[in-house]
Amino acid sequence: MTFVKPLQSPEPKNYTDPLAEGYDAGMQEDFGNDLYGEDYGDLGEGDMYIEGEDPMGGGSAGAMDLTQVESEIERLYSLLDDFQGNDTKKAALKSEIDALKKQINKIAFKEGDDLQSAIQEMMANMAVIETKITGIDPTTGEEDPTFALTNSIEQTLEAVKNNENLSEESKQEFTEKLEKILVSLETPGLGDPEMLSDQYEQLKQDFEQAALHPATIMDLADYTGLDTDTLEQLFDKHDIDPNNLPTPPDASMAALMNDVLKESPAGALLEEEKSLVSALKDQIKANTDAAHAQNQAAQSSDTSQADSINIDPFKFLYDSKMHQDDGSEAIKGVRKEIATEAAKILSSIYGKDIKACEDPEKAGMISFDGTDLNVLAPGGTGKIDFSQSAPDWPDVELVEIYVDDEGDGKTSVPSWMREAKYPYHIYDTGGACYSPSGNWNW
Repeated sequence: MTFVKPLQSPEPKNYTDPLAEGYDAGMQEDFGNDLYGEDYGDLGEGDMYIEGEDPMGGGSAGAMDLTQVESEIERLYSLLDDFQGNDTKKAALKSEIDALKKQINKIAFKEGDDLQSAIQEMMANMAVIETKITGIDPTTGEEDPTFALTNSIEQTLEAVKNNENLSEESKQEFTEKLEKILVSLETPGLGDPEMLSDQYEQLKQDFEQAALHPATIMDLADYTGLDTDTLEQLFDKHDIDPNNLPTPPDASMAALMNDVLKESPAGALLEEEKSLVSALKDQIKANTDAAHAQNQAAQSSDTSQADSINIDPFKFLYDSKMHQDDGSEAIKGVRKEIATEAAKILSSIYGKDIKACEDPEKAGMISFDGTDLNVLAPGGTGKIDFSQSAPDWPDVELVEIYVDDEGDGKTSVPSWMREAKYPYHIYDTGGACYSPSGNWNW
């Protein structure tokens, strides 16, 4: 890039003042267009020349005209096309060049020394911009040793900002570390460039690794131990965007959870719940049949003799209805484990603190954004499903117990049945019977 100085015309050869006495206009034809002689060629109106340089191209540095300035500005635009820095810095540099281009119209009316002074100022500003673009000072040829590293850091900063896979916390962490290195580079004596370069390369590798997969996938992989590729395939299978999750969890998320649990050690819990519910259903049926058989035997017995009543089937039915038998307690235990595991998985997916409900009667439920959600499908299927319904239990028929509570063969209704308002039927009363089952509310 050439710095300019005001035009100082050379002494013309064979010059004759056209206003002098005896001037013949025809002499112009003799001189032709080469007023200054063949060494200087034709200088058009408003043209300037570079001092010591033949306007035809044979000299050295000197004055410049606005056409040359415009050419230099276009050259800057061309250099900017190949700029390796981030888009934000590139846009800022373009704005600086645009501002210089507008100055041309502002200085076009100037002449002589004023014009050359304005051009020199513009050229100096262009040299500064060129250094920012290329890292090389065009006036000295000196290269900025931190230029490439600075540009690379700025590019990585922009990549961190625009990456959809990073959580906001991760973005902030990477940004702070990168900006710290950048400040150290730009502040003389604050850090060794080689050491800062090593720090940056390690940080860049960490970022590129973290950015390979969405934060949701990475966090879920960390918790479950499943590899990220497997998890991404599962998200794709159920058409779930890890960066745009359904809230609250829906059927697609339930399907994903089933697959995730099957791939993890927690999958055994779902099978255990299914097995326990099935076993409880079998016990309920067996005790229901036993209770009916007990009633049939009691009614066909001698009413003058006390009945030998097996209360166990009725007690089991009552306990299972109240979810306090051993089988129900086991189901509540495994359901809470499933809910706890589901809450942890959902916490890693959604980045929220999700907990299993502590109430034993809500075993299998979680609290999601203040709403209690049942995570288990009804019917003891051993599958995840999300609903606001209460935990599902097998149906229990409280079989009404028949008791001869009158006369010589009296058999009293057990006290726990009366206290619990268990439905009972008293016979051998001359045809009368009593049952508080109408007062039973289930």
